[in-house]
Amino acid sequence: MAMRLVASGSTLVLNILLARQLGPDYYGQVAFVMAWLLLVVGLMRTGLNNQLTREVASYDERNERANLRGIIIRAYQFAVIATIGAGVSIAGAAIVLDSRLSPGQSRLFLIGLPLLLFLSLMSTTEAITKGFGKTVSGQLGEFFVRPISHLLFVVLLWLPIGFDLNRQSAVGAFVLSGLCGFAVAWMVRPRGPLQALRQAEPQFHDRQWLRDSVAISAVGWLSIVNVQATPILVGVIGGDAEVAHYQIASQFAFLASLMVVILNTLQAPAMSRAHAIGDVVRLQRMASHACEISVVFAFGSAIFFALFGELIATTLLGKSYNGVETVLFVILIGTSINALTGSVGILLIACRLENTMYLALGLALATNISGCILLVPKYGAIGGAWSATASLACWNGCMLLRLYRATGVLSLPLVTRLLPSSRPQPLP
Repeated sequence: MAMRLVASGSTLVLNILLARQLGPDYYGQVAFVMAWLLLVVGLMRTGLNNQLTREVASYDERNERANLRGIIIRAYQFAVIATIGAGVSIAGAAIVLDSRLSPGQSRLFLIGLPLLLFLSLMSTTEAITKGFGKTVSGQLGEFFVRPISHLLFVVLLWLPIGFDLNRQSAVGAFVLSGLCGFAVAWMVRPRGPLQALRQAEPQFHDRQWLRDSVAISAVGWLSIVNVQATPILVGVIGGDAEVAHYQIASQFAFLASLMVVILNTLQAPAMSRAHAIGDVVRLQRMASHACEISVVFAFGSAIFFALFGELIATTLLGKSYNGVETVLFVILIGTSINALTGSVGILLIACRLENTMYLALGLALATNISGCILLVPKYGAIGGAWSATASLACWNGCMLLRLYRATGVLSLPLVTRLLPSSRPQPLP
């Protein structure tokens, strides 16, 4: 959790510095390029990392060294091949569409291409490390080294010591931070267990791994597309300045959602245990209490930014970002809705109802895309913020309804206090 807090704080400071120094247009171009690159990395790695961690842990526990070496080899092969394919596709698209992009933006895509390889290799290495039970080491590169090094590189560029902080160097700093993250992930990998595999003849189960990876990755793909769709569509439809307003507002809003992330991480094992023994009363109590804490934090953040958002935006970002506080407030409405339903997603997984998330995420993505198409042309970043908020409401509403129908558990605040006589149904 400490690393996630450090990463969130560093990322916020970094984006404030870039937004203020580059201005809305150039910062918007950088944010647009980064949104595309992170989307591609997410599509390549989301879900696959979870499967890799699971399979490594399983093979290691059963001492199946041949299978273990096989899946590690395949994981790195896929990371390199997928990155080359994605890089060639992005480079080709940037060159072909150069006339439709902002001046110089195609060059930003080309500068950022090495980031795909570094992030892909880093996430693969960390997934393997976590599979061997090294959870902290398996997050060090992504959640500590990369954001800290990125901030340090940007600060060095910003200081008047002979460097220049511009669009190209900002993207270059992102690439270098990815390299640093991968280097640290590689250095802290569990060398002992990996060296013990060198004598094993690798065995490959490509069809089984591919089939499992598709099933595991589906939710992750929908989720990452839904997250990155808004800044991409705001940039495509609204322009550079609008995506800059949306991106910096979303960075502030993430702090309000951090409590939900922390509670979900802390409570997931306990919720799974409560489901395993059929303790539905405890499950309902944990769900309600998590909502109550999240709601206080999220609603408090929304009220705070409603009162002081304009002052904070003007002080930290300058007058070029006039109106960003409105975008932030709309996004915080979505964050509050997310907090209101608490750990509903974790509860679905704990109760083995994760298939519901496919439908919920699909509806949320459709809502987000259609909302952006309808609202962004007229309202810009504010329209994108309303689309993202509607998407969150749709997603959480679908999951909440499915959870209640299947288990009788209401992932809402004050349920155990206002409805003391209600009892959830037996869990499936």
